[in-house]
Amino acid sequence: MSPFSKFRTRLLCGVIGQAAVVTAMCTTPVFAASWTANYNLTLDVPSAKATTTCSLLPANTPVTQLAMWQTFMDTFNGLDLSLPNGWSPNYDGGYDAVNQKFLGYDWPVKRTLSGNAEQEVYVDPGYAGTLGKPLGLNPFVTAKGVLHIIAQKTPPELLKYLDNLPYTSGVLTTRKSHVQRYGYFEMNAKLPVGQGTWPAFWLVNADKTWPPEIDIMEAPSNVVALGQISTNVHWVDATGALRASSCRPTTKVSDDFHLYGALWTADRIVYYIDRKPVAQIVTPMGVNNFMYMIVNLAIGGTWPGKVDATTPIPADMQVDWVAAYMTGPANSCGVLANGTRQCPLK
Repeated sequence: MSPFSKFRTRLLCGVIGQAAVVTAMCTTPVFAASWTANYNLTLDVPSAKATTTCSLLPANTPVTQLAMWQTFMDTFNGLDLSLPNGWSPNYDGGYDAVNQKFLGYDWPVKRTLSGNAEQEVYVDPGYAGTLGKPLGLNPFVTAKGVLHIIAQKTPPELLKYLDNLPYTSGVLTTRKSHVQRYGYFEMNAKLPVGQGTWPAFWLVNADKTWPPEIDIMEAPSNVVALGQISTNVHWVDATGALRASSCRPTTKVSDDFHLYGALWTADRIVYYIDRKPVAQIVTPMGVNNFMYMIVNLAIGGTWPGKVDATTPIPADMQVDWVAAYMTGPANSCGVLANGTRQCPLK
């Protein structure tokens, strides 16, 4: 467990059972009023230059040290879904030109990624689907300082309100609370294993354009079956064509908690497992804007394949903490007019 906490916890709640999840209503934590970035990290950075395609790094790669300061930390002594301080339990939506606002929370398209043929709908206690009132489905449980993102079968009586998607699960993003340009991003997690499970930790642009995308860690079941995880970056090249480059480091994901991280600079992206550099790539063109973090547990899809009789449902993605760090002047973050914490502040 991480010894560090940037939160003032007012109530800790939630228990998890083997076959079902029982949750209690609780008051969630908020950023402490005296929030400062006073925990530092020294990160090993490969001495070898990166190339324009993702390359795996040998275990004995020579390194130099990079000192960093912390800009974000959630150790999940509770879960804050309030804005602007907390996590958002949905993806960004499209733009409503009539009402001049970005869609999101109640827009069902952003509660799954249908382009991947995923089988889950991302829910939270306040989500109504098409019913018109909250369905009361909660995929998030905090217990003993660990966040559990639980994927379960959709209750049959609620399928019609959730586009008949057979599973519910959870996604959390910092799109409303914390955006950052460059730095080191890290998650300590124990990942579920089984056909169709697809946990991930990734970054996308705060200005709602796509690509770019930095996939710090994806663990679809078909890749995990090979003893690997996937790292990836998506971008648009000078001709306007979509490009991507990935590496598949060898690791175990189900035996225990592991640290999954990525160092993103103007020059390169370095991927880490347990703070050891495992792969790197030259930072592609256009991957240079403010981005936010996403943690999610997808179920099914064209990449991992559909759920079958062997899939362990409920599936449980356990997250001990999520953190972000920066180089340069400490405490250079600021708060925008909409409440979003931005690092560094322009």
